[in-house]
Amino acid sequence: LAVAFRNPGDGTQLDFFLGAPDAGREGLLKLLALDPKDSNPPAFVPADVMKFLRVRLNFPKTIATLEKMLNDFSPQALNTWNFILSNGNEAAKLDDPDYDIRKHLFGNLGDDLITYEKAPRADANVAGAPSLYLIGSPDAEKLASALKGLLVILSPEGRTPESREFLGKKILSVKLSALPIGAGAGPRTLSYVAGGGYVALSTDAAVLEEY
Repeated sequence: LAVAFRNPGDGTQLDFFLGAPDAGREGLLKLLALDPKDSNPPAFVPADVMKFLRVRLNFPKTIATLEKMLNDFSPQALNTWNFILSNGNEAAKLDDPDYDIRKHLFGNLGDDLITYEKAPRADANVAGAPSLYLIGSPDAEKLASALKGLLVILSPEGRTPESREFLGKKILSVKLSALPIGAGAGPRTLSYVAGGGYVALSTDAAVLEEY
């Protein structure tokens, strides 16, 4: 697991590599048995970001391993997890009968997760600092389309997100009452778009459009 932290003030960067020798890895540590990956900020990351984090991890393999561990620890907990996924899967099938959350969502995850945060704006009506989350994918367009199976679990609107065009890209937006990402309380609008080998997500439209 390679994680990089960059100081926007002087440009210095700290790289952390977590793990154990291959022969000694068991359970969760098996997730860390990866080839070295670049954890530096990509060129598209703005120079004025205040916080930056990049995690290189094989996410399809990680999910499979975590599910196995969950089953070993508590089969009932795994049943609950599968029930939640099944609900999202069935809701997405209303629009796409061939939809499969494991194939179309989990199967299109890559090995790169990036998040960065910019300075809070002076506008008192804007809560929190603008932040962006980027999920690497071998097919970002398919991953973006497949997110409905997950978002519908958080809100019925996740099945039919609003769509708008911006510089030739289709930005999708969903109003959610509770978000796992983004600062501030109360209803928020999550927007996401596929581009550059990533699916970008943010509750701040401006930082998403900048990407």
